[in-house]
Amino acid sequence: MIVVFILVGVLVLLGAALLWSGRWPVADSGLQRDPAPTYPAPGSWSATAVTDARFRVGLRGYRMEDVDAMLTSLATQLRQEQEQHTVADGPLDEHEAERPPEQPQAEL
Repeated sequence: MIVVFILVGVLVLLGAALLWSGRWPVADSGLQRDPAPTYPAPGSWSATAVTDARFRVGLRGYRMEDVDAMLTSLATQLRQEQEQHTVADGPLDEHEAERPPEQPQAEL
């Protein structure tokens, strides 16, 4: 009889550990009702949009797929803006950004 109690106790502890770790899909089903993540489409990012971005929350923090989607969208926009800048202004010399602008000198 004591063996049965020990087995039941081990199964309960194992089930609790699986639920807590998020490896049992039943534990995740209640969190699916979270609102969809809110962030703009590529091309419409701004500093305010980055600070206002919201993600669904999982057992161990933000949902990784939501954060990855936002970062991909932001990277796409930044890459497009860099390409437009390079085409419009030409490639920057890597030291050009570090140089202070030249000051006009007065003739003596």
